[in-house]
Amino acid sequence: LLDELVRTVRIISREFWEEEASHGRKPETNAIGELKRFSEELSEMTLNKSRYIFWIQIERGNYQLCYCPKDTAGMLRDLYFTKDKVTIMTSATMTGTADGTNEERYAYFIRNTGFPTAKDARGSMLSGRLAYPVASPFNYDEHAMIYHADDLPHPTREHESFIREGTKRLKEILDISEGRALVLFTSKEDMREVAAELKKQGTSYKVLIQKGGSSQAEILKEFKEDEHAVLLGTGAYWEGISIEGRTLSNVVIFRLPFPVPDPISTEKEKGCENPLMEIRVPEMVIKLKQGVGRLIRNETDKGIISILDCRLSDTSTAPYKDIVWNALPIRNRTNSVGEIREFYKNTVIDTKTDMKMQEAVNE
Repeated sequence: LLDELVRTVRIISREFWEEEASHGRKPETNAIGELKRFSEELSEMTLNKSRYIFWIQIERGNYQLCYCPKDTAGMLRDLYFTKDKVTIMTSATMTGTADGTNEERYAYFIRNTGFPTAKDARGSMLSGRLAYPVASPFNYDEHAMIYHADDLPHPTREHESFIREGTKRLKEILDISEGRALVLFTSKEDMREVAAELKKQGTSYKVLIQKGGSSQAEILKEFKEDEHAVLLGTGAYWEGISIEGRTLSNVVIFRLPFPVPDPISTEKEKGCENPLMEIRVPEMVIKLKQGVGRLIRNETDKGIISILDCRLSDTSTAPYKDIVWNALPIRNRTNSVGEIREFYKNTVIDTKTDMKMQEAVNE
């Protein structure tokens, strides 16, 4: 494919030049230059095909040739982890597990970034230092609770039933908080199906849905202005939203955010003895932690998390179940809708404060 593209670009460039010259016109230098540069880039990629991942992407009827270096860890190592550089890397979701040694906690991060550990220290390389994960200052145990559904259909094997029954359970959970919720999805198709099902089943709350190809500022503004609104989102919404207070006091994870197969993830899995546990689960755990992090944004925030995916149920035999639960900062959890309802009522809804505010309004 690359060889053919190189030949095609060269032919187009030559024919364009000859066509212009045959009519006595001076060929457009910029256009010829762009074609030449493009041809050179393609030629270089052709010579180094083994170093890249290539794939074709179709967007709105247009075909795009995409490529990515295979050894990104090596590139990052050369850029940031040599003797003449000091690099500090920090994030709330760098570790994939709460158990084991630091190298085991950071294993996925180390593998993907080329971060030098003690056993790598040689030549011009330095041994990097892995900090022990710092505990959050937020009081998760008293301010938050996770509800996990044990009785819903399997999200992939019984997808149609899961969407229908999951939406019914979602409505129950939205009634607990009277809206005030962010519902996170792993795919736009699931999001659209649930939005349609919510409309069919009926809900008394304004339902806002993430819009593709446009700024999300207006949607977020509308969500903040209506305390009882429900926002459905995917993609960047797992990590790009920070709304403090009761307006966002209910986060629903519709299903576990396993990575969608693509050329890059497929390349990562090559050579793995257990792709599920070495690649898919660590990526899922990091994204899940980011999604859960949308709830508690300051010391006074309170709320509930709901995970509707039965693969974390008490009876699940999924090999990653304990890894997921140990990685999440909220230990307080239940599989009872009644219990999560009581928690929200007693913890999030401050009746005394609400009464004082109402009295002030009446006066």
